[in-house]
Amino acid sequence: MQFKKLNFNDSLWVPLTRIIQEIPPLNYENEERYLKKSQFFELEDSLGVYLGKTGEVRTFNEIAPLGYIKPTLRQVLLNRRKLDFLRRLETELLDEAVKRKEFEIYE
Repeated sequence: MQFKKLNFNDSLWVPLTRIIQEIPPLNYENEERYLKKSQFFELEDSLGVYLGKTGEVRTFNEIAPLGYIKPTLRQVLLNRRKLDFLRRLETELLDEAVKRKEFEIYE
């Protein structure tokens, strides 16, 4: 016998697209039947047998868990700070140029 182990525990939450990509017999038509909260499932195809357990399922418009969106949220906040800094810098540079009379408006 030969076993291949695939573990999604690198994250508490995994997108459906990744699960469908890793488990070929699972698709968008049958995912509701197999991916239910606290359910074990078994799928089989020509390559092998896939055993899995679903902990919890979130639908598309539900609020995502913090652990899942934390990296994205961090990036959004950093980008927002960066944009605010650039706007302030531009305003300060323009104000300073106007005070020194080194700034002209061309029409």
